[in-house]
Amino acid sequence: MSEADSAYALWLAIREPESAYGLWTLVIMNSVVFIIFAFSFAAPRSGRDWRSFGAFSAFLVALFTETGFLLQWPTLVTLVMFPILVTMYVRLARREERKAAAEFGDEYASYAKRTPAFLPRPGAMFARYYRS
Repeated sequence: MSEADSAYALWLAIREPESAYGLWTLVIMNSVVFIIFAFSFAAPRSGRDWRSFGAFSAFLVALFTETGFLLQWPTLVTLVMFPILVTMYVRLARREERKAAAEFGDEYASYAKRTPAFLPRPGAMFARYYRS
């Protein structure tokens, strides 16, 4: 092998690290850790909760199986599952809002007027720090 061939082989080895494909143990460990973490915060009680949690768990498994996250390495599975999961959670949040409104009435209506449903208002986040 010539010196040029050796240099090229070294360059390829540095440029193209070993593939991470086939790290199934890591996929299983990451999936289990994230699913248990999510379960600790939102333990499902009703059938609807279990369906939502199941969809969320499937989404996590798909993310780790595809060895990347939606924003870093979008894959067909994650791109298909993301809008489905967002839709499910928006519907669930709206249902829970109706339930809270029925249970707490005017108190919840007042809270809902001053609190955004999904994303914080950028101006409101900084207003409390800059009030005189």
